Amino acid sequence: MAELAVEVPKAPPQVLLVEDEDLFARAVAKRLSKAGLTCEIAGTLAAARDFLKLHAPALMLLDMRLPDGSGLDFLAEFRASAESADIPVIVMTAYGELEDAVSAMKLEARDYLKKPVDLDELLLNVTKVLQQDASERQLRYSKVREHRASDAIEFIGEHVGVAAVREQVGRIGELSQAPDIVPPTVLILGETGTGKDVVARLLHAGSALADRPFVHVDCASLPKDLIEAELFGHVKGAFTNAQSDRAGLIEAAENGVVFLDEIGELPGDLQTKLLAVLERRCLRRVGSSQERSTAAWFIAATNRDVQAMVAAGQFRSDLYYRLNVLSIELPPLRERGDDALLLVRHFAGQTAARYGLPAPLLTKAAEQAVRAYRWPGNVRE
Repeated sequence: MAELAVEVPKAPPQVLLVEDEDLFARAVAKRLSKAGLTCEIAGTLAAARDFLKLHAPALMLLDMRLPDGSGLDFLAEFRASAESADIPVIVMTAYGELEDAVSAMKLEARDYLKKPVDLDELLLNVTKVLQQDASERQLRYSKVREHRASDAIEFIGEHVGVAAVREQVGRIGELSQAPDIVPPTVLILGETGTGKDVVARLLHAGSALADRPFVHVDCASLPKDLIEAELFGHVKGAFTNAQSDRAGLIEAAENGVVFLDEIGELPGDLQTKLLAVLERRCLRRVGSSQERSTAAWFIAATNRDVQAMVAAGQFRSDLYYRLNVLSIELPPLRERGDDALLLVRHFAGQTAARYGLPAPLLTKAAEQAVRAYRWPGNVRE
């Protein structure tokens, strides 16, 4: 039920520029480099083919006329390859021929530029396409992950407290079957590691929104100075490095589920703005006065005592009431009787199956140790 996440430094997106005009190619590479991208120049289609045998760029800029062939024919060849089918392409033509652009778009080019190309316009188009592609990849990953989650993840346990949670999830699922009605907000309470994320995903999988995205927002890990832009999005120029419009995580849910994990860590000013979204069902991107509607289902979770936070003035009472329309409280593992033994056997069997080994048996001493331990990290531990 727990996931292990390892932060790996991200390499800058790589752009393959297929262009035979050397001065223009170097100018483009320099402009992209200043924007934090890397650029590989291929002066011929043959060089592009050699590069693509070993690399998968984030995007390809493709001229329509190359010394050794037609860019349009190369695009058709490129799209026919399973390895490169998902790589976005922007085409460029010096001839301004609409036929080339139309043909390229039919081959799923994302955009086209007419030469002479303005470098700022080129960068704007590259940035836009990369952001769109990243959003689409995230959505595809999210959907695959949720299908796997709904098949493989369950709230394991035989304790009466677990049965009560399953019953609540089932009842809320019945309330969330109408496709045109936003289900009531749910607040999931429980210590760290008790399975709040799992319950949120089960709620999503059992609702009419199961085929829509599930967006997990970790309020505790988002940088304080960026959390507003991450949640609500921003427009170009809203702040330093805001070089283009960008949708936030709430919009990325596309009227699916927004899971606000560790909601108790949300700063006070953001609590006010989130309350406005829940009340009015619309949001504004940072730097914009335009309102955008949302029909996302909000599910929140916390390991904090929110009522105590409200009493101490650390959490808005009106936001708490908005979030706590329905609540599910998860019992800690130490209060779930022999569920710890059940989970140990489950995870041991799961791991053994992964490596083709027989499921291990627990000795009496091991069983006693499992029962005696307090499991401060709960199921995740």
